[in-house]
Amino acid sequence: MMKILNKYFDKVYVITMENSFRIPRMEERLEGVDYEFFYGVDGATLDKTPYMSKGSKQTRGQLGCTISHLNLYKKIVSENNEKVLILEDDCLFNGRLTNLGEYMSQLPIDWGLFYLGWDNKQHIKPNYGDNLYEITKNNILSIEGTQSFAIKPFFAKLLLEQNSNFKYTADGNITAIVRDSDSKTYVATPKMGQQDGLGSITCDIDRKYGF
Repeated sequence: MMKILNKYFDKVYVITMENSFRIPRMEERLEGVDYEFFYGVDGATLDKTPYMSKGSKQTRGQLGCTISHLNLYKKIVSENNEKVLILEDDCLFNGRLTNLGEYMSQLPIDWGLFYLGWDNKQHIKPNYGDNLYEITKNNILSIEGTQSFAIKPFFAKLLLEQNSNFKYTADGNITAIVRDSDSKTYVATPKMGQQDGLGSITCDIDRKYGF
């Protein structure tokens, strides 16, 4: 089932930390998939001072996650891949992933970002096609979680520019782009993925090392 990811995405990245206990788990889950680990910033050892001076009010864990995503966006912008899938190392797909092609066929040609999964408790009903919800500035929907989403380079560039002062969290940055631009963002409904529920590294860092 998992090999279908390479059929629809030019590149698959998994954001993790070097030597993380989550790496073997993701290797098992993504067996047969052509993907690349992208090593993020450890919020536990991060010097927050230069980021706070720019106006960031994020916690240590949030900031580590945000910088990790921004660094990956830089890489995506510099490469020549049209459709990139970003996974975090707590991503877990369900059986609906076999219908990925059906979901993708409903996206307009100019889509910018596509959530395969999310963590909101709310039930999201399609408003675009049979399996998609379109988020616009007129119907803002804040999606919690960035564990599985597809992105195009132009949208990654917007995210970099929007969050140059590290004001927004990784998911808050996406919401800000939708609010301030006409970029097209879509949500799979019903969702194909979610967090595995085995604990948040961001929250763990904040508890152990302070905010």
